[in-house]
Amino acid sequence: MAYKQPTQKQISDLVGGSPMDVAFNPETGALCVIGPTGQKFRFTHQDWQKRDLPEAEKPEPPQEAPPKPKKARKSKPDTI
Repeated sequence: MAYKQPTQKQISDLVGGSPMDVAFNPETGALCVIGPTGQKFRFTHQDWQKRDLPEAEKPEPPQEAPPKPKKARKSKPDTI
């Protein structure tokens, strides 16, 4: 099965900037990108397709537990 190549915007979103180089395999849908910093990224067809979905763009922020109240320290009795 031949896969459709991702758009330049999709690739830029994946690596966080304008890529230096892109290699795409239409048979497997695999994508290899050299990012703007020179780092190599490899993505499967599922990797770059799921990032294009609207619900994947807005992940829910992690819920923080409310801070625990600090216990009052008992003062030591004064000894003379």
